[in-house]
This record gives sequence, structure tokens and C-alpha cells, in this order.
Amino acid sequence: MKADSTDRNALRRYLLGELIEDEKALDAIERRLMTDDAYFEEYELVKEEVIDEYAEGEMTSDERKRFDKHFLTSASRHRDVRVAQAFIPESSSFQEKPPVK
Repeated sequence: MKADSTDRNALRRYLLGELIEDEKALDAIERRLMTDDAYFEEYELVKEEVIDEYAEGEMTSDERKRFDKHFLTSASRHRDVRVAQAFIPESSSFQEKPPVK
């Protein structure tokens, strides 16, 4: 079962920490991630898209701040961003890549 755009949007907001205040939504997403394999696969795809958007400089300043604060919370996530940045061509229109700790 492919997730719809509402699911994808919720997962994106979840990854960017936009649902911190909404315990009900957080709980529902986390429960579904543990019980629905297709939803978890969609989560992984959305996570890759969010990482690519960050690495390519396609996020707004506010989104980048949320990404830094709520997503870059582990060494493996920092590594994922560095790997994505390594695949960006030097001729990319976005020259100033966000720093990854």
C-alpha cells in the first residue's frame, strides 16, 4: 500500500520536528511506523527526500533550522547528510552547502 500525500506530508513534518506539540499525532505516527511495513518504507523514502533537500540547499531557512535541531540528532544521520552532499555535483546551483557537524 502506497502512502498518500497526507501521509507523506505528516512524515515530513514528523522528521522536521513540526509535530512536537501534537502528542496524538506523534503517537499515531510512531505506532504506525512500528506496525505497518509499507508505512515504514514510505518513511524511509521521505527521510531520503528530506536529506536530499537539505544537502542540496532546497529547504527554507526555517526548515533548515528545524532539520538541524530535530533531525540531525545522531552520528548516523550526520553521516547520511554528508553522503548526500558528496553526490551533489560541483556545478550545482547551490554553492553554499549547509555545514554538517
